[in-house]
Amino acid sequence: MKALWEEAGHPIATPLPRMRYAEAMERYGTDKPDLRYGLELFDATEVFRAAEFGITRAAIGAGDGFAGSGCPAAEP
Repeated sequence: MKALWEEAGHPIATPLPRMRYAEAMERYGTDKPDLRYGLELFDATEVFRAAEFGITRAAIGAGDGFAGSGCPAAEP
């Protein structure tokens, strides 16, 4: 694979990074994460714990949680 890319004029660094399926799903919520931006999921359960919205209370009461991902601030 490396030789093929080099032949095409696009050298690539090896070894290619690898990640197990379970780690990708836990950290990024997808089995094919785009690692260029570092948009990992975070546990947002505590943010929603005090919410008065019935669905969030029911989910947290049942032992479920909430996850979110950040978005980098746009530069002016």
